[in-house]
Amino acid sequence: MSAKLFFKNHMGTAAFGSFLLGVLGLVKFIVGILAAQAEIFKTKGEGSAIFAFIYKALYCFVWVFEKCFKHLTSTAYVWTMMDAKNFCPSAEKSLALYATNPVRMTLVGGIGDIFETLGSAAICAITTLFAYFIITHTAYYQSVVDSPITPIVVKKITFWMGKYFENIFY
Repeated sequence: MSAKLFFKNHMGTAAFGSFLLGVLGLVKFIVGILAAQAEIFKTKGEGSAIFAFIYKALYCFVWVFEKCFKHLTSTAYVWTMMDAKNFCPSAEKSLALYATNPVRMTLVGGIGDIFETLGSAAICAITTLFAYFIITHTAYYQSVVDSPITPIVVKKITFWMGKYFENIFY
């Protein structure tokens, strides 16, 4: 039912939000090229260090704005599905939510990060423990695995598996 509602009413909202993110990405790309060129001219002695600094600062500003806009867009999509409104009213509502409750939103984000880290650690620990039992209780692996690096590699792989698994739901 919700998929039908999305394709019927909100496909344009998703397309508009994606378009805006794409434009921001293009602006960031262009400013990045300008900053790199200014840096090259500065190292050759042909350009000004002030212009290189300005372009780097502009790139940093665009990068931060893009990150904030991505977060605002994801919240606007949630408001779109809850209120059945277009992108702009939903973005306005989500911006008003962040403006009126900055401490609550920061705490919710921080608590979410804590739970995300705990989830990654739990996935990593359980999977590494499972791999340890397989390695120590299987005759084939007991004779083949004799390096202490193997558990470390398994731990690293399981940590990234946990991160990718959590990103599915983020």
